[in-house]
Amino acid sequence: MATGAVLSAIIFCIILYKPNLSINAVNILLFCFGIAYSAQAIVFAVGRELSPTHAAATAIAVTNMFVMLSGSIFETTVGEFLKLGWDHTVINGAPHYSGLDFTHALTVIPVLLISSLILIFFLKETHGHIADNEIEKNKVVSDDDSMFDTR
Repeated sequence: MATGAVLSAIIFCIILYKPNLSINAVNILLFCFGIAYSAQAIVFAVGRELSPTHAAATAIAVTNMFVMLSGSIFETTVGEFLKLGWDHTVINGAPHYSGLDFTHALTVIPVLLISSLILIFFLKETHGHIADNEIEKNKVVSDDDSMFDTR
């Protein structure tokens, strides 16, 4: 996840701050950004590993909720930052934003990617395993063995 966050931030900064990129260069960079950012999918496994067995589905659902909610929150945030830099130019009844306005507004994305990199270091490492005591603690034991009787 850390590698994905770093690569995503670097690639996005290149897209934002390197002037006069060709369309082909932007396409290639966005493709690379998508590959690097796909490390986000690991958050579902991390959420599952850090939760008790009986709450696995809830952990995945809450993780999914935050992933979907973050899109709507940060889309609005980028829009608000875009309005902050706007010089109130209106052309044909529509607001006109400069490229610099978009660059400033989209700066929130690499900042959040770097923030995620910092937060990664606060996660408990499970090495892909649920602790044995966690499995034993959540094992269902039935006193009624008759339902397993095959006589």
